[in-house]
Amino acid sequence: MENRQLELIVFHADLVGSAENLESLNPKQLKRLYRTLLNEMTHVTRDFGGTALKYVEDCVVGFFVLPTTGWTQQIDRALLCTEMMQKVMKHSVGPIVQLEGLPVMDCRSGIDCGGVQVTSIRAEGIYTEVDAFGDIVNVAKKICDEAESGEILIGKSLWQLLYASHKMRCKKRKSLVRDGETYDLYSLRY
Repeated sequence: MENRQLELIVFHADLVGSAENLESLNPKQLKRLYRTLLNEMTHVTRDFGGTALKYVEDCVVGFFVLPTTGWTQQIDRALLCTEMMQKVMKHSVGPIVQLEGLPVMDCRSGIDCGGVQVTSIRAEGIYTEVDAFGDIVNVAKKICDEAESGEILIGKSLWQLLYASHKMRCKKRKSLVRDGETYDLYSLRY
């Protein structure tokens, strides 16, 4: 087992409307739906240089490493990735899913940055699993849970690192309590 401390931009991209609609699907439809949606989200993440870390039910958890230099480009990639996920859901996956007779779904995203412990677990060279542990992973999930359908919410830590041009595309929308303090969330217009 290996452990590394890294600064990451962590996002959660969650399907909206799936829980209510899944009851009406047969197992074959459900498998096809998840494969389509999660594969597309994974491809978008990789296309922008990120890593799809894991799938938690109908949510993709991913990250971008936040380097000490050149971090503004990585933030741009992460924001563009979450924007593209929204667009893919609306304009590409959504119509395909509807043609298959499956229910319409949307996406919401929560994104923030901070320190995490990345752990690689290897068993006899056959199987490797990587996971990230840290407060920011949980915070990104809480931020995602606060987002509306079709919305990208950014946490205060990431928002503070944005260029002015990106900040102008954001509007303070909500707050959560983090470590006993108010933690602002910003909605990204795309």
